[in-house]
Amino acid sequence: MNLTPLKNLQKHTISKEQAYQEITTPKMRYKRARFIKMRIDIKDQKAISTMLNTLFAVPLPLGLIRPFIKRHKDENVRALAGLLDFAKGARIDIQSSEANIRISII
Repeated sequence: MNLTPLKNLQKHTISKEQAYQEITTPKMRYKRARFIKMRIDIKDQKAISTMLNTLFAVPLPLGLIRPFIKRHKDENVRALAGLLDFAKGARIDIQSSEANIRISII
């Protein structure tokens, strides 16, 4: 428990409500993502799917991917690069009529 809000309340530098909020609000610590694992299954193309899955069999470090994303012209894609750091444990499943793509951020 953090005692600094109580000390600040004793010195009358913050109000009771602010001290209560600081004590009861949990501090969130996000785990940083380090790798991206991809699995691509293209329907009606077994050989290409196998080749892509062997290429992406080992998880890719985010440090290798981030420079390419930051050079992208679209602002939304560049903003996504900053969010990837704190998306550990996220899983993205893309299903279409031609392919199934699974992206895991670990």
